[in-house]
Amino acid sequence: MKKNFLGFTLAEVLVAVVIGIISVAAAFSAYNYYSKSYDAVTQKSAVNSSARDALILITKDLRNAGYIDPNFLSASCENITTELDAKKKIN
Repeated sequence: MKKNFLGFTLAEVLVAVVIGIISVAAAFSAYNYYSKSYDAVTQKSAVNSSARDALILITKDLRNAGYIDPNFLSASCENITTELDAKKKIN
């Protein structure tokens, strides 16, 4: 006498649950790995950006190192007024 039961056996359900748990664990592991990788790349990118900005400023300063503005007053001592000189002129 053959009986036709509809449904899954306990062994089939256990195998499906184990496969599901392994799949979820693999997905979380991959997410954790890629999250750490993204953080490392973001940090390196920030360092590179800061270094690039610093080099741009240094390059700008070096290019202007010997430059004297033609409208700049001469740097002789005659044009320099100290605080004491200003007080003497006021009094």
